[in-house]
Amino acid sequence: MKRFIIYFTVLFAIISVLAQLNDMLLAACIDQFHGYELISDLLTAGAEPLGHVIDRYGDDDNLFNAVVEDCWMGEEYDKLFVITQLFCQHGMDISKPAIPYDDANILNPVSHFTVLMDDGALPTLKYLLDRGLDIESAFSCWHHAVEYWFFVDGSLEDERSRKQVMSDLRKILLIASYPYILESDDYLQEIVWLDQNEYDITKLRDWTKYSIAIDDSRCGSYPHVINSLFTLTDIESGQVVWKVGFGRQDKKAESNKNERN
Repeated sequence: MKRFIIYFTVLFAIISVLAQLNDMLLAACIDQFHGYELISDLLTAGAEPLGHVIDRYGDDDNLFNAVVEDCWMGEEYDKLFVITQLFCQHGMDISKPAIPYDDANILNPVSHFTVLMDDGALPTLKYLLDRGLDIESAFSCWHHAVEYWFFVDGSLEDERSRKQVMSDLRKILLIASYPYILESDDYLQEIVWLDQNEYDITKLRDWTKYSIAIDDSRCGSYPHVINSLFTLTDIESGQVVWKVGFGRQDKKAESNKNERN
């Protein structure tokens, strides 16, 4: 019985220390008063990149998710990239959070990279993909954008909306450019019109080399992602390299035309 009490006393002490380290790590990531050295020191001491914390809203959350939200609110994409590197170097595996992800309160941190974040999040997303980001996390990212366009707001009425949609399309194509993800996801293949394009999709991994044009002529008086066509052009050669649309009938119409011929 005495050994049992000692065991739980030690366990409780360890949990308390970890909780304190996690709180200190979150504060260090947000405040940046002592720079990145303190973050590295806390990680070395045992703070958990995906450990449990109480976020700025007083809710339970995973530490990295709280950091991502903070960087988004402050548009601090360089900070996001460096902290993500440090977390990964200290063993962060986004597929193994302290608090399981759900569709309501505890979101996968990568899901915030679309809809909320602009092109500034692309280097961090690519870094995670280069390190083998798990398929479920990648899905949460690109599917967040598609679901938002279809069911919340896919408007293309103003310049800000158009820029965000193009940014999210770059992220979707970046994710699709990794064969281990694309080959395992039939829905993603359909979303990016894989069977309608002949260009090597892995070349779309460098988003700086192509531009995106939006044709919303079929949308009538209300420009929207649905029924618009997105064309990617290689900036250097001027060659159209990829086309994709969401909710259009072009693919089905073209298929029917080929069958008739």
